[in-house]
Amino acid sequence: SDASFLGLLLLMALGYTITRQHLMRRERQLLWGFFLLYLLFGLLHSMCSSPVHCQGFLLAFYIVKFLITFCIIVAMNANIERLRAGHLDVPSPNPTQLYLKLMILHNIRWAFFAVLVFPIILMFVEVAVLSWEQAWVGPLLQEMLYLFVFVLIGYTFRYHRPLPAAHPSEQEPLTGPADNDEPGGDQGQDGANVVPMGVGGDGDASQQLEEGQLGGGGAW
Repeated sequence: SDASFLGLLLLMALGYTITRQHLMRRERQLLWGFFLLYLLFGLLHSMCSSPVHCQGFLLAFYIVKFLITFCIIVAMNANIERLRAGHLDVPSPNPTQLYLKLMILHNIRWAFFAVLVFPIILMFVEVAVLSWEQAWVGPLLQEMLYLFVFVLIGYTFRYHRPLPAAHPSEQEPLTGPADNDEPGGDQGQDGANVVPMGVGGDGDASQQLEEGQLGGGGAW
């Protein structure tokens, strides 16, 4: 159970299903390598009979656990800094997505901090405070710690109802009548061009009629 829990924390620290959907090949190899070494040295330590070999297996077991813990810290801080900078492996991330994913990583970091620090505090309490008659308190507190961490992780990954998407307005903008600024003349209501008087057409005929009346040589 301890190995599975550390593997889960390492996956979440790497951002799997939080900031990205796939891990790189080297990250998968590193994850499986740590997991197998952790299980191997744990089994060898539990089955060994020689004190010298048992100490060597125990030392190797804690070294692998320390490396896993170090990778969790580095990967989690790197992903938090990426989210703070606004980088997310989606086409167009919005501030709401960045905030929710940042809160998820913050809760995971607090859970990991509790798992990392609380056993050290509990060890000092068992040595300095508790008596042999109260030895059951230590395992009880440790199990309560893991229960709290599991509840916190479950609450962090609870279902969020998706927000409704904002639809654009269906109303079309009102447009007024377009003005015709062409040099060919103004345009009336029926679309025909209005030609001003005195410029070709009927204006020339009126001018010729007036000249004929003044000269007396009209056909009247």
